[in-house]
Amino acid sequence: MKLHVVNMGTLLMALSTALAIPASVQAQAFPTKLVRIISPFEAGGSTDLLARLFLPRFNEAWKQSVIIENKPGAGGNTGADYVAKAAPDGHTLLLVASNHAINPALYKNMPFDARRDLAPIALIGKATNVLIVHPSIPVTNVRELITYAKQNAATANYASGGSGAASHIIAEMFKHAAGVNLTHIAYKGSGPALTGLLRGEVTVYFSNMVAAMAQVKSGKVRLIAVTGATRNRALPDTPTIAESGLPGFEADNWYGLLTTGKSPMTAIQAVNRIMQQAVQDTQIVEKLNGLGITPEPMSAEQFTAFVDSELVKWRKAVELAGASAD
Repeated sequence: MKLHVVNMGTLLMALSTALAIPASVQAQAFPTKLVRIISPFEAGGSTDLLARLFLPRFNEAWKQSVIIENKPGAGGNTGADYVAKAAPDGHTLLLVASNHAINPALYKNMPFDARRDLAPIALIGKATNVLIVHPSIPVTNVRELITYAKQNAATANYASGGSGAASHIIAEMFKHAAGVNLTHIAYKGSGPALTGLLRGEVTVYFSNMVAAMAQVKSGKVRLIAVTGATRNRALPDTPTIAESGLPGFEADNWYGLLTTGKSPMTAIQAVNRIMQQAVQDTQIVEKLNGLGITPEPMSAEQFTAFVDSELVKWRKAVELAGASAD
């Protein structure tokens, strides 16, 4: 009888161990199914290019194929809403730009909650915007631009890619900080806005760096400043707006990876580890720099705090601009 009791105990212990190990492994394993990266803009755009840049790293780490799907629409909200409503298991990723923090203030009827329904994973990096002017105006720095705007309040203007575009909101931030008036001339996209500046239809434009640099180098537009908190590595001689008399001014573009809200932290950390390693790889860094992006590794917790601060900052900026996309 004693032998029977020992055997039963051993059997129960073995059974308990057998059940516990798979549960532990399952809790830590990621991924357990197909992973998709959603780009909320058209194929060929910046988020799509970045998704394809990091794709091989995920394939290599997980020994399985990861697919990219483009779901454009509503300024990125269509793709973001798709991820927000996906299964909360971390297998549906969203590659966003800084408009992710602008849209909740810009769109009055958001289909999802940007903070509750999407979980930040990793910051990829930041891309500065540049302040450029038409060479016909006597302006070579921010202080001179402020003086020019005050002296020409009736005619001084700026271009944007449309109401609510980053170029619109950043310009309104600048106007408020500098205490000047610049008339808003809205174009249908960033390309037409830059063309308007080249033609002399407008005198000021806040452009993304990559799009503007060819025109800067050709002398068709004049580079005045960058909008980041620090000088850009590719433009070390170009001052920031903050150091040019408007301390605290910062309006960078940024790119990051998110997933569905309430996804397990094990999944979020698994993706974050791959991203942390990738954005410190020399080849990846060179390619990011070529796109005008300076990588900035962050933990998931740090990126979450960053996104929270961006949501607050851009809400204030949108309210200042009086912009709406609805």
